[in-house]
Amino acid sequence: MSLNLDFYRISNYFLLTLSILFSSALFAQERGEQLYEENLEATRYISSFQMDCRQATPVCRERSSALRAEETFNRYMEVVFERQVDAWPNNEFASVEDAFFMRQDGDYSFEGSFFGDAKIAYDNASEILDDILSSADKQVEDLLTEGERYLYREEKPDWAESYFREALPYDPENERIKRGIARIEFLLNFESNKIFIEDLISKNQFPEAVEIIDNLLLGDPGNEVLEDYKFEISIREEEAIILSNLNAVIEEIESIDNDLDLQNSPIELESALIALRDDLESTTNSLSEIYEVLYALTDDEFYISDDATAFYTGEIESINSRIDEIKVLMIAASITDFETRFSTSDSSNNLSLLSDISDFIGENILEDADATRLEDLAEQVVEKQIKIFNEALLAAEGSEDWALATSIIDDINIFSPSPESRQKADALNIIINGISIIESYNSSPSSLYSRRELSQAGKLADSLENTSALFPNAANLANLISNFKQSINDAELLVSESEREEAEKERIAAVKREEDRKKAEEERQAAAAARASSSARSESSSSRRNDSTPSQSQPSTSSQSNQTSSNSSRSDSSSSSNNASTSSLSTKAKLDYSSFGEVVYCPRTYRNKSFRPTWKILVTSDGKATSVEVIDIKDPDGNEISMNGNDNKILEIVNKGLLDSNFKPAQMGAVSVESELTLSIKIPERFCG
Repeated sequence: MSLNLDFYRISNYFLLTLSILFSSALFAQERGEQLYEENLEATRYISSFQMDCRQATPVCRERSSALRAEETFNRYMEVVFERQVDAWPNNEFASVEDAFFMRQDGDYSFEGSFFGDAKIAYDNASEILDDILSSADKQVEDLLTEGERYLYREEKPDWAESYFREALPYDPENERIKRGIARIEFLLNFESNKIFIEDLISKNQFPEAVEIIDNLLLGDPGNEVLEDYKFEISIREEEAIILSNLNAVIEEIESIDNDLDLQNSPIELESALIALRDDLESTTNSLSEIYEVLYALTDDEFYISDDATAFYTGEIESINSRIDEIKVLMIAASITDFETRFSTSDSSNNLSLLSDISDFIGENILEDADATRLEDLAEQVVEKQIKIFNEALLAAEGSEDWALATSIIDDINIFSPSPESRQKADALNIIINGISIIESYNSSPSSLYSRRELSQAGKLADSLENTSALFPNAANLANLISNFKQSINDAELLVSESEREEAEKERIAAVKREEDRKKAEEERQAAAAARASSSARSESSSSRRNDSTPSQSQPSTSSQSNQTSSNSSRSDSSSSSNNASTSSLSTKAKLDYSSFGEVVYCPRTYRNKSFRPTWKILVTSDGKATSVEVIDIKDPDGNEISMNGNDNKILEIVNKGLLDSNFKPAQMGAVSVESELTLSIKIPERFCG
């Protein structure tokens, strides 16, 4: 149902008037369109007359003026057509036709090259159109002035209506007119429109209701009653969508249940039903939320009753029962499959079977009987595999393949750990580590030639000897331990002899130090006695000179010498101080790691291994790197490393980051200086992960 708000609202009197005006408007519209096309044809006709006006002759200037006047008339005609003057109520269109006839007179003059006469005709025709439009604008302004006074100042919408209605045909797009009519409609017919809106909502004719509401809101923007109507409509539209979706899901459930066979395609049927069940649950929950809102809006208790969603919740329960039925059949079939695999599998498939059983138990809710059946089967698989592991362990121990034995015992401890297996795992780790240490000592025997190393080596030998008791048939291991103990004994003899020699050297050095001390003390005492004797002689001589010579202030040679010595001492001291200040480097250059973290950029993920590069970096006095050179690359343990493509990509990224990072420059005293920095950084695995 399409509703015209104006048509619905106005009285029978206006209906009759509008019908008459509508018939007249249709006729006028046809006249207007015809006249518009005729004007376009006239313009094309004028454009067909060509003249060579490459030189600005008087005739050409008259022709140009005439064309500009004709163009002005055409712009007026565009406005006339846009303003729909052909539909104006006072036959203003007749004057438009008169103006067009005058334009035709101008065309005849133009055709005859009477360009001055043509211009006059075009100007006069434009003036007629200008008068029509200006008069209409003034009339609209006068009508709106009166209408707005009655509507907004005196609050008499019934008095104001005729003014706005009369102005409307002259300017249908005028916002003042639209607002005024909307306000009048709201004030005069709000209650009747409310009844009509509620009726449309009850019939689910939501677009029609929204159209009326939006028009009424033009007259009273933000009206709470109308906004509530719009909100209720939006909720009811959402309800309709949800109900449609629910019905579609139920139809799909029925279709799938009919199309898929339980015996031949249980997995597909279960998967499809679970997906549809979840969809149905989600949509039903959404419907319940919508019903809560509708109850708040309408106070209709249906929306909060059990009956509101009972049908759909019943469907969900039915689907769950169907899914449970399928699960029972699928679990029984899976258990039978596991038992068949166990009875027919070889040793290489035990671990795979055990993993599948474990995953199946974790993914399914089992009945007691099913759970017990699977647990028993898993125990049988473990027993079978442990037996295989033990046989392999004995073989590895017999061949003294300790790495293989360790791997096997680790597997045993995963599936069936025991105190004995854990003890053997610890013993194997001791043996492997001990063998590695012994080999390092054998490659560098001199490393044993210290008390500390001898102590550690002795403890290692004792630990290995105790551990080897668990492997009585390991002849190679026993021989290795025996040879190592002999090496320890040999080193012990050498260290003891060396210690005795060092003790003797120390004794001799101590005696010499005591003799040197005594000699130095004797020389010091002799020097002190000589200085005392010299001082006494100097005082006696000075007394004699004072008695025989007038007093003169002359510095003695000794005094001069002492003064010079003092000055020299002070000078040396100052020079030494300056040299110490100049030569002391306050700090070396350092990387600002926070800056490094901000500038490093990974364009994608790389699966690199861990490595430790060392760079030589030239750092300026303002803390910027001017060159970054890789001088060494090792693994984190300090061993040589082979770089792959991903590793090199990471190295490029870090190099770029270092060049873009900030550094704290080296300091010479209080001055920043250029320096060379050697930097090592551990790059972790998946640096760009």
